[in-house]
Amino acid sequence: MVQPTGSASLLDTAVARFYDLVLDDPRLAHWFSDVDMTRLRRHQAEFLGTALDGGASRYDLRRAHAGLGIDDAAFDRVVEHLGAALAAVGIEDGHRRDIQQAAAGLRDQVVEA
Repeated sequence: MVQPTGSASLLDTAVARFYDLVLDDPRLAHWFSDVDMTRLRRHQAEFLGTALDGGASRYDLRRAHAGLGIDDAAFDRVVEHLGAALAAVGIEDGHRRDIQQAAAGLRDQVVEA
């Protein structure tokens, strides 16, 4: 699977930057108004770390996102912010594309039809 160089702290930095971008985006921020962001950042770092290692997440994404009304446009925006955050911490283009592609593959578990 994807093996970017760096440590867990690089992943934590990328996740922090990612959520800074998401929370600053008026099209997305409302989904996070009542969310424990410390917990969510920890879960996201674990989730991405697991994905990078080629493992399966222990989180049920369908359940976690059920009833939120997330649409394709919001999902695409989040994937864009993920790419920007990864670029900001120096993840190479190829790895960044692989990670974004993996995230895009989760669309059916997050977006409600």
